[in-house]
Amino acid sequence: MLISSQGLNLLLPVLMFHVLSFASGYWVPRMSLWRQDEKTARTLSICSGMQSSTLAMLLATQFLGFTHASPPSYSVHSTPHSQSIVSRVWRGVV
Repeated sequence: MLISSQGLNLLLPVLMFHVLSFASGYWVPRMSLWRQDEKTARTLSICSGMQSSTLAMLLATQFLGFTHASPPSYSVHSTPHSQSIVSRVWRGVV
């Protein structure tokens, strides 16, 4: 079997983490306090989605040790795929 049960258990939290980071990266700049345009909000969304998983991995290895770094490292490897999906949806390709 290529995917272990532990890997499948990590799938939902990692996906929810990415959805939250992309959504907050888009909606926070669009709030009335900042009033950023659509292009800027999309750029910030992709940046926050990319950097949040890297930060999670660095914090986990720094403070919790390498044994707790597998969920964030899985997230780092899935980041390019989720960014690609988000950008394709925004371009109207999907």
